[in-house]
Amino acid sequence: MITGKLKWVPILGLPLLVFSFQNCSDFTVQQAILESASLASGQNYLDSQELPVLTDPARGPLVRWYQQGQPSKVDKAYTGADKLSYVFAVDRAMTGKIFTAYSGSANAEETAVSVASGKITVSRIFSAGNSAQAMVNLPSTGTRMVIALRAGAQPDDFSLLVNGIVQTMTITKTGSPQEFSFVTKTLVAGTTGGMVYEYMFFNDRLNNAQLNSLSRYIGTTNSVSQVIFDPAVFADSSGSTGSTVDTKLAAAKAVIDSSCLSCHGAGSTRGDFSNMTAASMITRGFVKAGQPLSSSLYFRMKGSQGGGTKNMPDNGTTVSASQLQAVYDWISNIQ
Repeated sequence: MITGKLKWVPILGLPLLVFSFQNCSDFTVQQAILESASLASGQNYLDSQELPVLTDPARGPLVRWYQQGQPSKVDKAYTGADKLSYVFAVDRAMTGKIFTAYSGSANAEETAVSVASGKITVSRIFSAGNSAQAMVNLPSTGTRMVIALRAGAQPDDFSLLVNGIVQTMTITKTGSPQEFSFVTKTLVAGTTGGMVYEYMFFNDRLNNAQLNSLSRYIGTTNSVSQVIFDPAVFADSSGSTGSTVDTKLAAAKAVIDSSCLSCHGAGSTRGDFSNMTAASMITRGFVKAGQPLSSSLYFRMKGSQGGGTKNMPDNGTTVSASQLQAVYDWISNIQ
C-alpha cells in the first residue's frame, strides 16, 4: 500500500503543496516538483546574466538585428568574421536557403541554413567541392519556428538549435574544407513560401546556453510557443569570450536554489547559500576549488545518495544523480 501526507514546502521562496509518498522509493511527486523548480531557476539565472549583454550592441557581439517593421534595429559595421552566430524566427513553411552568410562570391566560405523535404540542413562551404554539412528534421508542429546556429572557424565546428532544443547531428565532410578566414561576410535572409520575422547576427561563436536564451527571447516576441528551455545547454561551456555566465555554476546554482534554500536562504544561521558564487562558497569553507570530494557542500549532499558523511538536504527530500553531478562538475571546474 502507498500512503502519504500533504505538507507545505517552500521552493524558490514560494510555498507549494506537496504530497510526500511513504514506502514508495520509485515514485515521488515531491522530487518531480523540486527538479522542475531547479530547471526554472537555471533558466532565470541564465537569462538574467546573458540577455542584457547579448541584446546590447554596445556591450556584446551583436552587429545586425532585424525585426519586421524595424529592418535597421541594429545595423552595426563590422570588419570581418571567421566565427559567427545567428538566431532567426521564420515561417515553418519556408523552403530553400533561409539564411546565408558568405564572403562575397558563390561557394566561397559560405555558411547557410536551408529547408527542403521536411529537413533543415546546415552547410558550410569552404570552396567548391570542399564542405561540411548536417541535417535534422523540421519541427512537426507550429506555423513558425526559431532556428539558432553558431559556427567556429573550422568548417565542421557548428551547433544547431531548433525551437531552443540542441540538435544531435551527424556532420558529413566532402573534400578537404579548410579553416574559414577573417573576412567580411554578406548576409542574405529569406526565400520562398514564408516570411522572416526577426533575426539577430553576432560576429562571434556563442555557446548553446546563449543561443537557447536568445531563441526563447525571439520566440516570445514572435509568438512561437514551441520554443523551450533545454537543460542540455548547460553541458556546453564553450563559445563567446564575451559570455557573462558560467554554465556549470548556473546548473549547480539551480540545484542549490531548489534543494537547499528552504534551510540555507538569506540570513540563515546554518549558512546562506542564496546568490552563491565560487568565491563566497570557498571563503566560508563549503567548497574547495577543484576538489568536490573534499568539499562539504558536495559530500554532504552525496550522503543523500549514499556514501556521504551526512545526508543533505535534511528536509526529507533527496537530490537526483544528475543534480549531484551538476554540483560535482561545478566544483571540479573551479580554478
